[in-house]
Amino acid sequence: MQTIKWLGSAGFVTLILFTLCGCGDSKSVTSPEENIEPEYSLVFDHEQGDLFYYPRLSNGGRYLAIEREEVIYPTHYASHIWVRDMRTGAARQLTENPADGNHDDRNLRFAEGDTTIYFTRIHWRSDNTYELSLCRVPVAGSEQDVEEVPDGGMMIYHFDFLPGEAGLLVAFYDPDLKVYNMGFLDLNSGIITPINGLNGKRHNCFAPLPDGSGFITSMAAPDVDLSYYKLILFTFDGQTSVEIDFFDTGYITWVISTDPRGERLLVHQGVCRSSLTGYVLLSDGSMTQVLTEYSLPRDAVWGSDDHIYFTVDGNVMRYGPCYP
Repeated sequence: MQTIKWLGSAGFVTLILFTLCGCGDSKSVTSPEENIEPEYSLVFDHEQGDLFYYPRLSNGGRYLAIEREEVIYPTHYASHIWVRDMRTGAARQLTENPADGNHDDRNLRFAEGDTTIYFTRIHWRSDNTYELSLCRVPVAGSEQDVEEVPDGGMMIYHFDFLPGEAGLLVAFYDPDLKVYNMGFLDLNSGIITPINGLNGKRHNCFAPLPDGSGFITSMAAPDVDLSYYKLILFTFDGQTSVEIDFFDTGYITWVISTDPRGERLLVHQGVCRSSLTGYVLLSDGSMTQVLTEYSLPRDAVWGSDDHIYFTVDGNVMRYGPCYP
């Protein structure tokens, strides 16, 4: 098995974060390339007690979707989908809580054409039981338009579209066999075809390779939720696996995403509020540190406009562009 090492980092720059009141707050991050000027843009502003996480820019760049985490006194929270029209600046809420309990809507993905958002939903009931499902909602819709995607009775907790939207690559838990696995979900039939050789491993997050030949995933031991210790590259032909060493093995991998040009893979790691982000050059497997800042949360992701989107203190921000 080949091992890839994380390489060095670039210089520091100081940025200014502006809120709606016009106040500035100095932030220091690491620039991926010294000749690239980072950019901060406020695209959402949070209210007291509510935070935004995991921003996703649509394929065409018109819409920005986020998970808005609402604190429910005293110990619970709910996560709802909001979407912002980048042309008009108008923002609206798409999903809401049910009559019984609350919803936790996560892992947002835009379908091709930017008309639909796919997401995973945990329905927490008032008796502390829950139901996990894969759902979709029109960008112009509301909670009444949410529908569940057939999943063959499996518990899908992470997913992504394959290139060309031939179907979904999914990470799931089989409640009958009591094993974790990854596979292909046929959106027409709802049947999941497991990928051989991956049984028994929980895959926290993953990203399909741009050419459709495979994917890179974070992997954990069975029944471990917080100790992700390696990244592995798999090809769908089953012939290749490449282990990617962490920069710091004490960090959990939260987000993996591919840049719009298909040249680099963004890997975001963090523990609590401490985090670091690096990118992998897909041509040779070398890794470079991109962002290192104590206050950056675990949600940095590449957008379709070559910028990296993430949140700072509840505000959704934009960093880049990441190419000259």
